[in-house]
Amino acid sequence: MLDLFPVTLSDEKHSRTKEVNFMVIPVNSRHDVLIGRETQGHLSMVTSTPHSGVGFPTETGVAIMY
Repeated sequence: MLDLFPVTLSDEKHSRTKEVNFMVIPVNSRHDVLIGRETQGHLSMVTSTPHSGVGFPTETGVAIMY
């Protein structure tokens, strides 16, 4: 089942809202949400696994979340 919801990503200084398709599945995970490659691409998101962080452009600058 796919559901479309508005999602706001923010680092407290910069934010961006985008409607994102979610697939809700019952799974035990240490993550609250897994963001797929398609959504990362739509957000122009850059990920850094060693830093456990992501960066993405907003209208007011680049947001960085850890």
